[in-house]
Amino acid sequence: MTIGEMLKKARIDAGLTQKQLAEKCEMADSAIRKYESGRIVPKIKTITKIASALGMSTSDFISGDSYSEKSIDERIFFAEREIVSRIRRNIKFERYNNPDSKIDNQLIKKWIFDLAPDISKKYALPEETLKNASDKLAWLATDIHLATEVDDLPEHHRQVIDLMDTLNEVGQRVAVARIEELSQIPKYQKHAAGDSTQSAGTGDEDDLE
Repeated sequence: MTIGEMLKKARIDAGLTQKQLAEKCEMADSAIRKYESGRIVPKIKTITKIASALGMSTSDFISGDSYSEKSIDERIFFAEREIVSRIRRNIKFERYNNPDSKIDNQLIKKWIFDLAPDISKKYALPEETLKNASDKLAWLATDIHLATEVDDLPEHHRQVIDLMDTLNEVGQRVAVARIEELSQIPKYQKHAAGDSTQSAGTGDEDDLE
């Protein structure tokens, strides 16, 4: 269920119209319509305001995820992707902090087994599903071509990938929406092909309408 769908359900359960909820939140009813339809993902502070008007908590809308509603194949895909990303970070950390340490298949499999309980719980999977895939996951995490493809990205691109893997599905959707909003602000846009610079500006959150 998306944030918009959750907001709509909570409003209806509270017996409020969009206009009534908007008045309680001191905002336009058109904003409520856009949030509920998914045209705009509200900021955290807006979700907090709406939640308060509904007598609910912000966490009621953003703490959960809907992985359990996905197919088993989709859940396995997301779980394996997160494990591989975390293992790659572990490898980089070890190589940077302990250049002489030996990173072999046995160590990587240990990391996978250590990560399996939390990640399997996050994606509603049996723990054994990830442990049984340890050979494949170890290969994916150390394959030179796949690793190079990620390593060749600019540092801030890699940071976004790493941070996205720490979020649940709802958080990932909110993050994408925030990036989409930034992409519409002229001072953050590339001015020409290959131009990665931005115009002068503070980058304040107030830029996001």
